[in-house]
Amino acid sequence: MTNDQYRNPALLAREIYEKLSVALAYDGGNPLIANYVRAYFQTEEESGHRGYLRQVMQELAQLSNIRTADHQSGQDSDMFLQECNSEDRFKFTVIFTNELLELEKITAYKQGEQAYLGEGGAQTKGDRRKLHVFPAEVHAVGYEARLPELSQRVRLFADNLVLQLEDVEQFRLFLMSYVYGLIQPFPERDRNTGITRFVFKLILPPESPFDEFGNPTQPQEFWLTKPSQRVSMLDALMTFNFIGKDVGRDDGLVRSIDYPAVARALENARRHDARRRVETMDFKHNTDLLPSIQAIRNETERQETLLELARIERVSQKRNQIKEETLPYWRERLNTPEGQQEYDLASVFLIMFNDEITAVREVVQRRIRTLRDMGLLDRS
Repeated sequence: MTNDQYRNPALLAREIYEKLSVALAYDGGNPLIANYVRAYFQTEEESGHRGYLRQVMQELAQLSNIRTADHQSGQDSDMFLQECNSEDRFKFTVIFTNELLELEKITAYKQGEQAYLGEGGAQTKGDRRKLHVFPAEVHAVGYEARLPELSQRVRLFADNLVLQLEDVEQFRLFLMSYVYGLIQPFPERDRNTGITRFVFKLILPPESPFDEFGNPTQPQEFWLTKPSQRVSMLDALMTFNFIGKDVGRDDGLVRSIDYPAVARALENARRHDARRRVETMDFKHNTDLLPSIQAIRNETERQETLLELARIERVSQKRNQIKEETLPYWRERLNTPEGQQEYDLASVFLIMFNDEITAVREVVQRRIRTLRDMGLLDRS
C-alpha cells in the first residue's frame, strides 16, 4: 500500500468496484451477501491499518448502493464486507458473492430457460432428454415434453416429483397398485388420544390360505406414511420407491416391502377384476370395441379378447376421475408448493393411464383385424 495511488481509500475502493463486476446479471431479488476483504493489518488500531480498510469498505458500500443510514459508524459496511487478516503483506484480496439469489431473477437463466423449453414454452426444440444424465431427469423431461397431449404447456416439474421418476417401472407399479386398491389412504384412530388421522397403506392379500405351520395367513400391511390429517401421495411414493419399508408404526419391527409380491398381487387383482367384468358384462368405457368383439365366432377367442379389454376398464375409470376431478382441483391451487406438486403428479398419472389404455386397445384392435381377415367374424 505504499503506492501513492492507494493512499486515498476512495480511489482504491473505486478501482475495486470497477474491476469487481458481478458475474450474473439479475433483476430484483434479495440475495444474501457474503463479501470479504482479505489483507494484512496490524491488530493495534494505532497503526491505522484497520481504519484504512474500514474506509475502503464504506466507500465500496456506497458505490454498490448498499442502503445505510450512517457510513461513518462502519456498522452497515460490516454487513456488506467483512475483513479477514492475512499473513501476506503484499496481497490484497476481495471475495464478492451473492447467495440465495432466485434463479428466476438471473437474466442468463431466463434466457437459457426459453431456449431449453422452446419458444413460448409451448413445445420443445429437439429432445431435451439428451441434455440430462441422471435417469430421474431424463424420464421427467420426457413426460414434461408430452404435457401438450393434456392441453398443458411444457413446464418444469417439481423436484419432489422428478425424484420419483428414477425408476419408471416401479413408479408404474405404485400407480397401478393404487388403481386396483392395494394402496389406499385409510383412517387410523389413535388409541391414546382418540383422534382419527389418515395413513397411506399398502395391503397385500395372502398368496396362500395357510402358512407352513397350518395357521391361517393374514394380509401384509405396510404404512407408507405416518398418520396425518392430510396425507401426501408423494410421501407414500417416496416410501415405496426409496425407503422400501413400513414407516408409520413405531413398534420396533422392520417390515420390508417385497416388490415381487406386490407385482404378483397386482396381477391377481387385475385378473380377478377383468373376469368379474366379463362375467357381468360390466363395461362402461371403450364400448366402441364391444360390437366387433361380440362378432367373434370362436367362444375362446371372444372371451380372451373381452378379458384383454376388461384389463383397462378400471384404468379408464380412474383416468376419467383424475381428468375431471383431480386436475381441476389442483389447478386452482397452483400458487402453493403442494398444489404444484400434486398437479404435476396427476399429470404424469394421466399420461401413464393414456399409454396403458392405448397399448391395450391396439392389442385388441390388432386381434380383431386378424380375425376379420381370416373370416372368423360374423358380418353385421
